[in-house]
Amino acid sequence: MYVNFDLQKSVNKATLSVLFRSTDNSFKNTKPEVTILVDGKKAKIQVEKLEGVWAWYKIDIEPGNHHVKIIAEVQNKNDKWVGSASVWMLCSQKMKGKSLSFDLVEGVKERPMPPRPFPANELKRNIKIGEVSVQLGNKE
Repeated sequence: MYVNFDLQKSVNKATLSVLFRSTDNSFKNTKPEVTILVDGKKAKIQVEKLEGVWAWYKIDIEPGNHHVKIIAEVQNKNDKWVGSASVWMLCSQKMKGKSLSFDLVEGVKERPMPPRPFPANELKRNIKIGEVSVQLGNKE
């Protein structure tokens, strides 16, 4: 599977994530072995999984133009894994904000506000890039 993209410089803390989900019980016995190449170089993968159900394979990625190759295989050629793989970009993006002010007819009592969950002028983004059906190993 190939993914090509240009990540803007306003993006920080970007993670390219691949979710493998089994459509049958094959995840209980066989797990995909995943390699991710970014611009031809092997990336360090972080894995989060629910044993026997799904697994996220995540890599940190810097802004810029990238060509990513995702390779999934089963260890034993007689094993079989059937499911889907979806690719996601998770990131924070700095946005240039504009300040607005209004003159009100009546005064408004200022209320306390909850703390900000994110820094000012920053958006959290979860973008689904695509999804494909996958069959690995024995293709009977």
